[in-house]
Amino acid sequence: MSMISETRLIIQEINHTQTGLQLDETQAKIYRTSSVSLSTEARVSAAQLTAEIPVSEGLVPRPGSMVILEATDEEGMFVRVFVGFVFSYSVDRWGVISLTAYDAMRYLQNPATGKWVGKNGVDISEIVRDVVKTCGLEQMAKEMQAETVGVKPIRLIKIAESGLNIIDEILEWAQLKATADENGVTTKGGKDYAATRAGERWMFFDNCGTLVLCTANQMVKKVLGWDEPPVIGTGCAVTEMSMDVSIDDCANQVWLLRAGNGGMSGWKAEDPERVSQWGPITYYEKIDNAYCRNDEQMQLRAAIELCSRDIEKRSINITTLGLTGLRAGMLVRINIPWLADYFGEVSKSKLVFLDSVTHNWEEGTHTMSLKADSLPGDIDLDIWKRMTTTVTRTKSKKETVEERRKKLMAAYEYEKQKAIAMGGTESTIWEVNSLITVDKLKGN
Repeated sequence: MSMISETRLIIQEINHTQTGLQLDETQAKIYRTSSVSLSTEARVSAAQLTAEIPVSEGLVPRPGSMVILEATDEEGMFVRVFVGFVFSYSVDRWGVISLTAYDAMRYLQNPATGKWVGKNGVDISEIVRDVVKTCGLEQMAKEMQAETVGVKPIRLIKIAESGLNIIDEILEWAQLKATADENGVTTKGGKDYAATRAGERWMFFDNCGTLVLCTANQMVKKVLGWDEPPVIGTGCAVTEMSMDVSIDDCANQVWLLRAGNGGMSGWKAEDPERVSQWGPITYYEKIDNAYCRNDEQMQLRAAIELCSRDIEKRSINITTLGLTGLRAGMLVRINIPWLADYFGEVSKSKLVFLDSVTHNWEEGTHTMSLKADSLPGDIDLDIWKRMTTTVTRTKSKKETVEERRKKLMAAYEYEKQKAIAMGGTESTIWEVNSLITVDKLKGN
């Protein structure tokens, strides 16, 4: 890994309404900067760049300007590591500009309104592409590089919700819908349903101006061009390291609720051994009918949620010399022998998942701070065998047909006006909880 790394920023004002955002080298300004930070997270979010540059020839970058960060790699060649846009800046008394930029994922915070219904032959990747287009990035949606997820879309109705949140929900569904056969977990009917987080995790990110949808184990090849995951700890200087063990985000009891006609139904999964050890820690979630349509699927979902949450969460924080291009969501190998006493098999170069990565370039020195989570394995069959599952149902006072029709019509009118105000049409509005069509809602 490089001991000395140079960076440069290329900044140009652009017209965002033009088709395609191309760099015009005759108009761009190049800055050498001594302080740059680039942060990425594994969750569906925008990469953030912060940098300090001197005021040059009276030029101050305007918000919306394109920013490109290039850094030298292991061979001393400049490579592009970030393409984004200025969102804020400040100027101090010494004439130093501190700017903050985000990649194109930032624009996916725009609200999206739409109705997506699962159809045979349509892949979830096409729904992600459509959400990107709905958020205003039509050209990037067209050029998006997407692997086939292999899961058809669900019935999904969203009104003025962040595109990032919608995509995150879609990819979470794709993971839950993946097969669990390899873990010996299937529904009684033999249908594949809801894998644990042991399955391949789908990542969606901006790779220097191109949106990419792929699995975590494909990222190293797509971004770095390497066939094998990088190894951290061998041949590089690890300057700081710590380990976190926590049950804060764990659960030994899982409650899932689903609305039904006339009341709520609840599914509970519990690990008595962990309750005795940790005390009761409960995870609660209300499940949309679109995800789990029957009792069998709900019971399996509760069991799988418990198996994925009923384990101590362990992560390591490492500061080391930088590897240009490394980003959150990748799988790497940690080869630090003494960690075996605390982190189990990690010292034997087991794959770990990078939850966050921050690169820092200061005065020619490139370092990076990593937060790595141990890659979840298969479903813990010991938990599966000792857990208990129960189903409870509570029924509310039964409504008359007229009372329910009035309530649904009021909800429908509200959502219709909200959608129209956001640029949608009446045809996009369905009553979400009961999934009743507009005609049925109106009593036809």
